[in-house]
Amino acid sequence: MKDNEFSRREFIQIAGGSAVVMLGGHGCALLSKYVAKDMPRSNYKVFSKGKIGGIQLKNRLIKSASDVGATNDDCTYMKEGFEVYKDWSKGGAGLIISGHMTVVPQSSKTFLFNHNLTCIHDDKFIPQLSKMAGAVHDGDKDCKIFAQINHIGMDSTTDPISASSVPWPFVKKKPSTLSINDIKELKNLYLAAAKRAKAAGFDRVQGHGPRGTVSCLSHECQ
Repeated sequence: MKDNEFSRREFIQIAGGSAVVMLGGHGCALLSKYVAKDMPRSNYKVFSKGKIGGIQLKNRLIKSASDVGATNDDCTYMKEGFEVYKDWSKGGAGLIISGHMTVVPQSSKTFLFNHNLTCIHDDKFIPQLSKMAGAVHDGDKDCKIFAQINHIGMDSTTDPISASSVPWPFVKKKPSTLSINDIKELKNLYLAAAKRAKAAGFDRVQGHGPRGTVSCLSHECQ
């Protein structure tokens, strides 16, 4: 390692002064000449307790949302997917945010990014969602998990919807503009999904917002 580079752990040490550090799946490297060496772990703010959404966290390390790709065509979830969540929990994060879960039926055939989303649009999925939340809590009883819920909005290849009819380059089909009644219906879908997440044992939910729909939803909920 060169004198002006530092490791991921040293990056966390510097970034730990913020309220929350988001950890993705990739490594990170920054340049700096001012890195404290041999600092004891107890001095890293990132390892101190934190709080988000009224939930006490054992530390400020958050595993950000990433889809595992473990959902079958019939919306059942693979055993290997649950094991991934358990391993993440054992890894030491204070909070894990799940991969996005659809509030309406969707499949790889209708989703732009060609994979099946985790399903949370029906009560029949509560048992397998409970296994996901349970895998995290079994891995570390102090690790929390939030369910990230979403609607794919403009990313639908068959029936895209959005806050406006302006298309985006990746989908050729012009999206339908959400009406006030559409927004209210969407809000109810999110609320129903949130109730299922709670019933399944998730600690909180997170709204996934880049699909052209949640901007309308947040306005309606104010």
